[in-house]
Formats: sequence, C-alpha cells, structure tokens
Amino acid sequence: MKGTFCQKCGYKGKEPFAFCPNCGEPYTEMEIKGTFDITGFELRRYEGSDSVIKIPDNVISVGDYAFKGNKKLEEVIFPEGIKEIKYGAFAGCDHLKTVSFPNTLEKIEASAFEGCSSLMDLKIPENVSSIGKKAFKDCESLKSISLPPNLKSLGEEATFEGCVSLMEFRLPESIKVIGPKMFKGCRGLDRVALHDKVEIIDDEAFIDCEALKDIYIPRRVVRIGNGAFQGCLKLPHKAIPRSLDNVNMYGSSGVNSIGKMNIPSADSLNLNKKVTTFDNPLNKPKKEEGE
Repeated sequence: MKGTFCQKCGYKGKEPFAFCPNCGEPYTEMEIKGTFDITGFELRRYEGSDSVIKIPDNVISVGDYAFKGNKKLEEVIFPEGIKEIKYGAFAGCDHLKTVSFPNTLEKIEASAFEGCSSLMDLKIPENVSSIGKKAFKDCESLKSISLPPNLKSLGEEATFEGCVSLMEFRLPESIKVIGPKMFKGCRGLDRVALHDKVEIIDDEAFIDCEALKDIYIPRRVVRIGNGAFQGCLKLPHKAIPRSLDNVNMYGSSGVNSIGKMNIPSADSLNLNKKVTTFDNPLNKPKKEEGE
C-alpha cells in the first residue's frame, strides 16, 4: 500500500497531502507497513513489519518496550538528537542485526537489547554515560563491543550474560566494579583486559566462562565474589595472597588446564582493612535459607 511519511515527526497516512498535517514538513512517499506512536519527544510504540526503520528526527527517547518482540526488524537507524533508549525498548528483536547509534546518545537502560540474538558488532558512542543491567543479555551473536572511555555505569548485573560469541572484552578505566553475573555463560570469552583501577569482581561475574584462560587480577581488588570464576575450566589456580587463603580455588569447578590468572602477591595487593573475607570465586555460591 502506498502512502505518505513525514521524516521529521514520523506521521504516516494515506492522505494525498504534499505536506504533513501534523508538523507541516514535506511528505515522503513510501510503502506503508507500520505506524509510530509518538508522544511529545518520545517514541512510545511502533507497530509494523518494516525490516529497516529510521527513527523520526524529532524523537529524543525510545520508550519502554517500543519495539519489543518485533520479529521483522533487522536494522535501526537513529538520527542525531536521540539521547535515551529506555527499558526493554528492543528486547526480543531476535532478527535485529545492525544498529547505528547517534553521537548524541547518553543512556541505554536495562534490558534495552536483551535477547537481540542476531546483533554482531556494537560501538557505543562516547557520550553514553550509563548502560543498564541486562542491556545486552543473551545477544548470542555479539562478537565485539566497544565501550566509551568515560562510561560511568555498566549495569548492576548480567550486562553481557549469555553473549556466547563474545571472545574478548576491554573494560573502560572509568569502571571499577565487575557486576554480578556480568559475563555469566559467555562461553567463547577467552581474554579479558582489566585495568589497575578495578576494585571488585562480584558474585558469579565470570561463571561458566569455560574458554577463559587469560585474566589479570589488579592490585586494587578488595573482593572477589562467590562463584566469580566457577566453571572456568581453563583458568588455573595460582598464587593466592595469604590474607585470602580461605579460598578453595579448585572446588567443584574442575580447573584442569594451563592458562593465566595473575593475582598480585599479598605484599602488593592493596586491600581495604575493612574487608575480612575473600569469597569463594570458583565454587558455586551457597543458597540462602528458604531458597
């Protein structure tokens, strides 16, 4: 069906107008397959079957679940001016392969691209300061992701859980905490570059990263959480500082291969005096009572 489309406000209609009745801008003729629901400057919902979508120019934020579960979508083009992609905006768009982020983007909320199993490569713009939890969870085809150097927040948990094709990862120096389950089940991840400012590797951070064989534990680390390296079959036990010798590094993880897990000596490790325990990084976390 032929129709008219306004590139500025996203208005679609069958009317034979030369100019958009909504904002007065010239129309572009196109094949109509879907409609945008835009309130103010937020794209609230898209309904349609277009495989390639250009977000209208007047949109500042993509709302919660705006494209959730869209099985036809393969490419999204964001115009300059977009600042925020909200909760679950593209969750479950399992055919989405290509995303072109604008330089104006500042925030990617939780689960924004969760379950986008066809996404392969991503470059996050330098102005992005916050990425929410589970933002890229279960992006099974994701091979590489480039993060901005001044990123302030990288998800409370499970940011990249289930990204089974991710092979390498470099953490921005602005991030000091590896959150819970951040790389859980990233079976292809074999190398992680952590900088010297990292302080916490939280619970189950690298659980079931069975290919991981090369990771440097920085001097400033004050806590390695329960199960942080459980199931990392190629990661060996090496030089645990005396102050942290309550760790059963082998546990049930079956560490049995040669690789690199470089942990600073007790003398060089910069420990916070308030920290009195070093959780079991290779054993499965104990369940709380009642679970």
